[in-house]
Amino acid sequence: MSDERNLLAFSNGSLAVLGSARRSHGSVSTGIVNGVNTSSAAEEFVIKFADFWSNPSPQRLAELLHPDVVLVQPLAPRVVGIEAAQAKFHRFCYCLPGLRACVDRWCSCGDLVFIEFRLCARIGGDVTEWPNVNRLVLRDGKAIERATYFDPLAILPTLLRHPSVWWRWWRSRPRQ
Repeated sequence: MSDERNLLAFSNGSLAVLGSARRSHGSVSTGIVNGVNTSSAAEEFVIKFADFWSNPSPQRLAELLHPDVVLVQPLAPRVVGIEAAQAKFHRFCYCLPGLRACVDRWCSCGDLVFIEFRLCARIGGDVTEWPNVNRLVLRDGKAIERATYFDPLAILPTLLRHPSVWWRWWRSRPRQ
């Protein structure tokens, strides 16, 4: 796997850095090309993101998310604030134990970061994987805004074939 990085030019004259955070020899590759770019807040965030997904937990979300974060994703309502994000993520992990992710590539332009990654979970007896893209806005090295993009049809039929998953989701809902 190559650690090459590319610069993307936008019509407004700004440059975005495209990199890879695939694990290489047990660590997250930085993709820094001497004389071209240096480690940035975005790159440091992507490294933390990859590390988080190697062992995700609701408590560790505070390493990535700003206290006032806003999260938008398919199949779920908008989530505001770190405590609400941790509660939703707890339900997600409860329903999909062993959930992990692998970062494929990323790019950034200032405080805007796009991360392409694959989520992977054991559902029933099978391992299911589905691609995602996160669009994140960083503030003080943490995401203040995150929109996740994925095709729900990549995972929904699998979830529907396994009632134990949606039963766990139903049982884990907050009590009124």
